Amino acid sequence: MIRPRSFGTLILASALLCALCVAQASDRLALPASLSKYREWTQLLKSPYEVPMELWMRCMAPGPADWEAARKMYGPHTRRFVRVYGNAAAIEAMSTEPRGPFRPGSIIVKEKLSESPHGAPAGVAFMIKHESPAFADTGGWEFLYFPAATDTRRTHEDCASCHRAAAPGDYVFGKYPR
Repeated sequence: MIRPRSFGTLILASALLCALCVAQASDRLALPASLSKYREWTQLLKSPYEVPMELWMRCMAPGPADWEAARKMYGPHTRRFVRVYGNAAAIEAMSTEPRGPFRPGSIIVKEKLSESPHGAPAGVAFMIKHESPAFADTGGWEFLYFPAATDTRRTHEDCASCHRAAAPGDYVFGKYPR
């Protein structure tokens, strides 16, 4: 039988261990301080969303044909998971129907999890809306990925090449929250 005091200690120890795991993941990803607390923002999915490997590398929701192609290509290594977060400015735009344009300062985060919906992130993608003309060709959106590659402009272009298909929806795929 667990005594109430022991149970409280067990809960505290579990919470500290989880915090340590999240801190280690943030350190491993080398997130800038301004983005490191994204997990405190609103989670836009009720639970981690399962996606096939190929779509895990991109940012699109899978359909039945995608799952079938992934099973043929990756076999048992098909399953990956994502979590999506948004800061207050992003949530404001997502809360209107139809979805309003995102204002500068909006940040959407896609956390990519390998094989377990509760594991540490393997990588984290950020969309940051700017007013700056530096990102005019993507509607003001800057695309970042961590751990960062040495050529961040190439990362931006790789992400933007796909997100341009969602330009009518302000470069954002899908509807959130869901």
